[in-house]
Amino acid sequence: MSTQSNFVKLPTMIRAKRQLVTYLGALAAIPILAGCVHTHPGVAHCAILQQSSHCVEVPIEEDAVAAQAKTLPPAEAGKVAIYVLRPFAQQRSNASQIFIDGRLVASLGPMTFARIVVEQGAHRVRIETEGVPNREHQITGSATTYLQYQLTETLTTVQSEMTELAEAQAKARIARLDLVKSADMLP
Repeated sequence: MSTQSNFVKLPTMIRAKRQLVTYLGALAAIPILAGCVHTHPGVAHCAILQQSSHCVEVPIEEDAVAAQAKTLPPAEAGKVAIYVLRPFAQQRSNASQIFIDGRLVASLGPMTFARIVVEQGAHRVRIETEGVPNREHQITGSATTYLQYQLTETLTTVQSEMTELAEAQAKARIARLDLVKSADMLP
């Protein structure tokens, strides 16, 4: 009789064991999830290429402002727009500072872009990222300029590169990026 009653109790015992394993698994996941949610100063949670990570925190514009910038509107008369893109996810913990004619105008993180409007004429764009050689680009004329700043990681080094893009290339890349606030818009 006891063997038969054990067979009757077996499904109940299996169900109880599964519930216990599920409960313990959920209990173990709580500290892991809390660690992912917790942010440190200067670090923001980000999901890049379907991977959850921590990225350097840079000030991001509101969605409405970003949507307008992504249409690539021309600058007002007598001015020119400079778009600087950092469209890739390398060096997630480092911000890149954008200087125009020696003045800090914005900070880029991975998967972000900046739209800077300046007077027409010659301007020097310099981008600085900690641990990486600075990059400079000279801009002249009255047309909108699209610059891509890319950090490439190898086994032991990080290389930086700045290239000018055509409008169509820039528009395609900007569509998936966040717009950063310019330095004059920061508190």
